[in-house]
Amino acid sequence: MNQTRPIAIILSPHLDDAVLAMGGFLAKGQYETEVDTFFAGKPSKDMHTKWDHIAGFKDSDQEIEARLRENEKALGECGAIIRNFNYLDFQYRGKIPDQSVHIGIKESIDNDIISLISKYSGRQILMYGPAAFGPKITHTDHEALHNAFMTAVGKNKREDIRFFIYEDLPYTYEFNQKRKSKLKDYLENKYTIKLKQEEIEISEAQLEKKIECIHDYPSQIEAFENQGIDIPSLTQSFNRNRCKTIHPSWYACEVVYKIQL
Repeated sequence: MNQTRPIAIILSPHLDDAVLAMGGFLAKGQYETEVDTFFAGKPSKDMHTKWDHIAGFKDSDQEIEARLRENEKALGECGAIIRNFNYLDFQYRGKIPDQSVHIGIKESIDNDIISLISKYSGRQILMYGPAAFGPKITHTDHEALHNAFMTAVGKNKREDIRFFIYEDLPYTYEFNQKRKSKLKDYLENKYTIKLKQEEIEISEAQLEKKIECIHDYPSQIEAFENQGIDIPSLTQSFNRNRCKTIHPSWYACEVVYKIQL
C-alpha cells in the first residue's frame, strides 16, 4: 500500500452497483481503489423472495453466497480492495418495515463511513457515494446509503478528502427519461449545495472491460432480463451517449459530481 498515493473509496449499495456505475473508473486503475458494499448480509434463516426467484436462486442463502462470489470475481479483475458489510437487503427486511428501522440503518451506515475515513488517517481520500433520484425512482437501500453519505460529508472536518456523487445505473437512466431537470440541478436544489460536474474519460478497451465485469454478475443479468432490461447493453449505450453530450472526441465516459465544500 502506497501511503502517499490517494485512495478511492466507492460506496456501493449492492454487490453489482459499483461496477454498473463506475466500472470504467475501476478499469482505468488510476488509483488504489476500495469498494465497500453495504447491503451484503445473509438473513439468519432462509428466505424466498421475488428477486431471488427471477435471478435464478431457490433461497436467500444460495443467492448471497453466489453473489459474493460474483462480486469477488468482478472486483478482483479490477484489482479493487473488497469490503462487505452485513446489512440486509431491503427484500429481506420486509415490504413495510417500521420507519425506525430505516433511520437506524442510515445512522449505523453513517458511523461506518466515518470509520472508513478514520481508517485512512493522513492519506488523501476520494470518496464516491450513490446519487438519489426521489422516492419513485430510488431503491430504498440506495437512498439509505446516499443519505448516510451526505450526512458524513456534512460532518467531515478533514481537508484532504474529496467527495463525489456518482450516477448509478439503471436509476440514472430512468431519471433522465422521466424528469426534465438535470441530475446536477436536482441534487443542488435538494441539498442547497454546489456541485462540479466531472467527466471520467473511458477508452474503448476500458468500456469493454467494464462490460466484461458486468457479465461477471450473471445472476443479476438474468434478473434484469426477466424485467425486460438488457443491463450490459443499456450500460454500454448510456456511457457512449453520455459522453457525446459532453466531449464528442471521447469514446465514452462516466459522470460524477464533486461536492464543493
